[in-house]
Amino acid sequence: MQTQLILSAIATDEPRGFASLVRAIHECGCGIREARLIRFGDHLSVVAGVAGNWNAVAKLEDALARLDGEDGLQVVSSRSSRGASRDEIIPYLAEVTSTDRPGVLAQMVRFFSDREISIEDLHATTARTPYGETWIGSAHITVGLPASLSLATVRGEFMDLCDELNVDGVLAPIR
Repeated sequence: MQTQLILSAIATDEPRGFASLVRAIHECGCGIREARLIRFGDHLSVVAGVAGNWNAVAKLEDALARLDGEDGLQVVSSRSSRGASRDEIIPYLAEVTSTDRPGVLAQMVRFFSDREISIEDLHATTARTPYGETWIGSAHITVGLPASLSLATVRGEFMDLCDELNVDGVLAPIR
């Protein structure tokens, strides 16, 4: 039986911090099941799902406690259950694009939260348009719509919110 651990780490751009994290995972006998890394300014941020037998995960937890603060690395970890049984969900992708304004992403997240729709993945970015000084915000949100919800109702309410916020939005099934 595998034990799961989710960890989040922030490291300075110094290569040793991230390398020491990956080395600790390997040396403790754990494997990375999924990981995301993003560079933001002079820092790296990593979120990873790690698994191993209970002893390997316990060793890794001790190693992470020792690594925290070394080589510009900050680490937080928590054991994760195998995944509680979830109602049947249908994966949908919500894409939103607009001028970069405070609150747009918060409204989108609240929309799904208010309807008890799980957010499975979220990627948001901003970039300056090549034609001027306007900044454009873009969000790609993978959600799990409960099969018990009316898809037409959710889609309609989502489009109403996009109109209200004056954003371009799409909510479509993932095929």
